[in-house]
Amino acid sequence: MRRLSWLEFSSVLLVTLLIFINLINTKHASASLPQSQSFTNSKNRNIIRYCVDPDWLPYEAIIDGRHTGISSDYLALLTDYTDFTFVLVPTSSWR
Repeated sequence: MRRLSWLEFSSVLLVTLLIFINLINTKHASASLPQSQSFTNSKNRNIIRYCVDPDWLPYEAIIDGRHTGISSDYLALLTDYTDFTFVLVPTSSWR
């Protein structure tokens, strides 16, 4: 496994922090949901569903149903270095 450069490491760290902040907000927002739908459900604990702007290259896009661009590279790094599985929720627009 190759070592990350300082820029790569800081970028991965920033994206990780943003994801954890989002997870904390999601957990608080879902506090009133039944346990089967809660973030703390053990089956879904390491699965993170996300969406991207479908037409914002080079940063991110959805091409042939697949997430591509710079942000997809960051998610690939996070997948390699964490136990999280990222699942794209395809969208047709930023809204």
